[in-house]
Amino acid sequence: MYSVYKITNIINGKSYIGLSENPNSRFFLHLSNSNSASLKRAVKKYGKSNFSLSILESGIKYKDEGRVIEDFYMYSNHTIYPYGYNTRCNRALLYKKGQQFSEKIRPLLNGIKYPFTTMAKETNIPLSRIRLIFGYSLRLPTEEEQELICKFVDTDFIPIKLLD
Repeated sequence: MYSVYKITNIINGKSYIGLSENPNSRFFLHLSNSNSASLKRAVKKYGKSNFSLSILESGIKYKDEGRVIEDFYMYSNHTIYPYGYNTRCNRALLYKKGQQFSEKIRPLLNGIKYPFTTMAKETNIPLSRIRLIFGYSLRLPTEEEQELICKFVDTDFIPIKLLD
């Protein structure tokens, strides 16, 4: 059986959500050598004693089901980097929401010479991030990025949220 767990930095409140068959041993593994670079840096900076473990949900029979539940907790607890220590997320949901945003904005870019380069300069969003938002990966921009992009193309800002 699987459990969804939460590791919390008791100093700054940032968290990491994970899925494991043995959350206690996974917790100690994270504290000694985490796969998450951001969590690893935080443990080094704040010390192991400043992190706590809580079980959010247990008794999950299938790993695939657990991944969906884990993703839900990542989004509802805002643990995706830079707001938390998670770096992995449900790519299908991000792609769908990113596609919604891209389909709203792309037609408004017609007629702009070098639209992504120009957008990057005028919004101060790095060009590499603009390419992720509008490229093949269709990453969902943060609400702040959405607002800046909407201002750039002169359209109303109605944020597309990951969890509606």
